Amino acid sequence: MSNTKRTGQTALYERLSRDDEMQGESNSITNQKQLLESYAKRNGFVNIYHYTDDGVSGTTFDREGFQKMIKAVEENKVSTVIVKDMSRFGRDYLKVGFYTEILFKEKGVRFIAINNGIDSEKQAESDFTSFLNIMNEWYARDTSRKIQSIFRARMEEGKRVFPSVPYGYYRNPNNKQQLLVDKESAKVVKRIYRLVIEGYGVTQIADILTKDKVLIPSAYAEIHYPENNHSSKKRGIEDPYFWTPTTVGYILEKREYMGHTVLGKTICLDYKTKKRRKAKEDELIIFKNTHEAIIDEETWNNAQRLRKTVRRSPKYGTTSHPFTGLLICSDCGGKLSYREPAEHKEKKYDCDYCFVCQHYRHRKGTCSMHYIKVKTVNEILLKSIKEITDFAKEDKQEFLKLMNKLSDEKREEKYQRDKEKLEKLSSRNEELTTLITKLYEDYALGKIPAKHFDRLFNIYDTEQQELEKQIQYFEQEIESYHQRKVDTDKFLKMIEKYTDIDELTVPMINEYIEKVKLKNGNYKTRKINTVDWNEQDKAEHWRKVWGDITNKYLEENSIQKKVDHRSYQRQGIEQIPTIHLGVSATQMEKKGIATDRGNINREIKHQNMILREISRRIKALLNWIRGIGKEEKTENENTKSTLPPKENLLSVLENLIRKNADNHNTDLEKYIESYQLLKEKNITSLSELKGNILALRDKNYKTTRALKDVEKKVDDNTKLIEQAEKYLKHKDTYKAYTKLKKNKQYTFYNEHTTELILFESAKKYLKEHLGESKTLNISKWKSEVANMKKEKNSLYNQILEIREEVEQAEKVKTCIEQFQEHSKQLTQVKWNELDL
Repeated sequence: MSNTKRTGQTALYERLSRDDEMQGESNSITNQKQLLESYAKRNGFVNIYHYTDDGVSGTTFDREGFQKMIKAVEENKVSTVIVKDMSRFGRDYLKVGFYTEILFKEKGVRFIAINNGIDSEKQAESDFTSFLNIMNEWYARDTSRKIQSIFRARMEEGKRVFPSVPYGYYRNPNNKQQLLVDKESAKVVKRIYRLVIEGYGVTQIADILTKDKVLIPSAYAEIHYPENNHSSKKRGIEDPYFWTPTTVGYILEKREYMGHTVLGKTICLDYKTKKRRKAKEDELIIFKNTHEAIIDEETWNNAQRLRKTVRRSPKYGTTSHPFTGLLICSDCGGKLSYREPAEHKEKKYDCDYCFVCQHYRHRKGTCSMHYIKVKTVNEILLKSIKEITDFAKEDKQEFLKLMNKLSDEKREEKYQRDKEKLEKLSSRNEELTTLITKLYEDYALGKIPAKHFDRLFNIYDTEQQELEKQIQYFEQEIESYHQRKVDTDKFLKMIEKYTDIDELTVPMINEYIEKVKLKNGNYKTRKINTVDWNEQDKAEHWRKVWGDITNKYLEENSIQKKVDHRSYQRQGIEQIPTIHLGVSATQMEKKGIATDRGNINREIKHQNMILREISRRIKALLNWIRGIGKEEKTENENTKSTLPPKENLLSVLENLIRKNADNHNTDLEKYIESYQLLKEKNITSLSELKGNILALRDKNYKTTRALKDVEKKVDDNTKLIEQAEKYLKHKDTYKAYTKLKKNKQYTFYNEHTTELILFESAKKYLKEHLGESKTLNISKWKSEVANMKKEKNSLYNQILEIREEVEQAEKVKTCIEQFQEHSKQLTQVKWNELDL
């Protein structure tokens, strides 16, 4: 098709990114326009339109000029698209390919890239297009990676790489890396933090600032520091006094207000989409005390703690109570929620204003009915705080002395224990690092086989991971010891701040009180909050401590046995774990009633007994062969060797068979059986026999691991089946419960508590193990369990076969020992004759 027949637009597209600007004038927009116009006129293209994007990356296609051109193409207004080269069009080879190979061809648009020699009407010139697109994308990816590396390196040096400055600061004109306090906006920051301490939420603070006509950060920057304000220029400012909760939240979470430089707050996930995520705590780059602080660390920490407290407004009231989030139920560890009477209620009493345990209030079935009046809480706390502060003000030294006496001795003792444990753990961690390094070297040099390397590495690596968790725990404990010492000084400063205490104010509550644990009225017992004791990160610590205490008492009572809190796997013991019985099955087993889970555990214990027996017997055989090697060496030196010639064990057995054939010795059958076994397996020496036993050991190990894996899969699928059946059984009951009105749900819940709890637990289990999948393939799971049980039986039969082979090897051992004994007797007789 000639150019003159094309009646649509000739679209000339120019693009320049910020990176391209650094490469010189040749890529400038003006240069591109001149080149494209000259080409178009020279080749007879008419109806010329320019589409331009200046300062936009080629990795994104959300460009204003580009989108206008594509819209014109889709509306069939464009007949030809001309660019300087493929990189000007874009640097994403998939999207470039879509436009040039699909959309343009569908719309009959001719595409030309001048410098690359590409013309879609000339097939030979277009064959190279895909490769050019890939190269352009690689260039963009490589550039992005290099820029990120440069930015990261600068940030690790403590240098700021982004133009934004936290509200309350401005850049030093003589040193762009230094932040200086802006006194006017710093007052607003201090006010925001003060309002948080007084109990206000972010929405309330935003409303206060909006009402007081305080300029929002972007508007303030636009007026006072326009050279540093980049965000408002792009989107504009609709209302310079309208504060949002999000803006207040950003100010409250910035560590910069404590005088710290915080860099690397977001991580780029994709250089094409520019999608970013918030950096994790350990990914942040923090340099402390780099500039003047606006907020002290204590105030900042209090603000973070208070922000975590959810303060919901009561149903009939207008505000939440200052004690909200601070009161803890000592029975269940749940927070107490505030309750007040309805506005239309005529008579109101003290008991109407109270705090109730959330777990009871929301019918979770984990706590009993009890409440405490607001008036009572206020009186108790005010009295306690007054007594402490009065005592501290009257005799500061005595107060400190008493505080230290009550806590320092125990804390110091714990501190020393933790320090010793940390040293031991760190030492062991270094040993493991050395062992792993040596293991890698031995493996690389071929000194150990791959299977032994994998097994040892897994043992060492698992232990090191556990050690690192414990090290982190004890480091935090030691850090908290130092922190508590600082807290005493802070408490004294607060006492000086609040000299005359007649009533509890919101700031006083938020500064003095972290949490209050309230009893349910039963003062005969002392309750301890153990809600978090079984959390995953603490369970390992409790087991370790329990093991240490137990071993201490065992040692004091001269009992040699030790308790090892580690799992069998971490101890290097290959054993099939038993399954969890559950409460019902445990109670039935105690009464002598067999259960399915109990039978499975008995079967597993029997299998473990056989596995331990095989391992013990294999170990004994290997020790016996090693012993022969040592005896052989010793007796060779004394020139009195009576051991069987290691080059041929068959000869040994043949001699035994001949000597006992006429005497009809009872061991003759055993000699013949051992001879046939060695001949069948082609074993003629002790080294070959040892190799055979080692092969048995490896086979036993692999079979045990396979049996262990199958057993776990059977247990997992069985649990899924049980929970799925419970879910389906009680689903209708739960549906009926949810359809009831709230005033009827309580009675229904009490009547069907067991069914509803079983449904919720089953639902939770299935969600954890199936994710978002809503399909319950019970028949499929049952079929898998049946197949796995067959596989388990097959593996168990292999173990029995291994045991038979071990028995045969033991018979060979007995035969050789008898030959040794007979040879020694003959040798002794000969030596006696020589002595005579």
